[in-house]
Amino acid sequence: MSKVNDFVLIGELGILVAASTDNTLRIFSVEQNAEGAVSLKYVSKVQKESGARVLQITFERKAKVLLVLNSDSTLELFKVNIDNPDAILKKLVRAEKKLLGAKRTHEEMEEEVEPKKVDKKAL
Repeated sequence: MSKVNDFVLIGELGILVAASTDNTLRIFSVEQNAEGAVSLKYVSKVQKESGARVLQITFERKAKVLLVLNSDSTLELFKVNIDNPDAILKKLVRAEKKLLGAKRTHEEMEEEVEPKKVDKKAL
C-alpha cells in the first residue's frame, strides 16, 4: 500500500476511507472489540479518475458526498448511500470482483477449466 496522504471516517457506515499517492481510495471497516480496542479490516478499493495524488478528502454529511481534492486541482465527488450501509459495501465488493475478473489472463482462465477426455469408442 502507498503512503496515506489523508483519510476520513464515515461514522454512519462505520468505515474509514484512506487516500494515498496512487489513484486509489481504500475502504476499511472500523471494528471495536470487547476490550475497546479499535481495528481496521480492509474491505475494498475505488479507483479515482485523476491519477494525481490526493491533497484532501472530506465527507459532507448533509449532501452524503465524499469530496476528494487532487494535486492537479481536480475535485472528485463520490455519492455515498448512508441510508443503506450494506448496499455500499456490497457494491464496492462487486466492483472489486469485477475488476479482478477483468485482469485475468487467457492462460489463467484455461487453467481453471479442465479439458474433458472423450472416449471415441463409446460414441
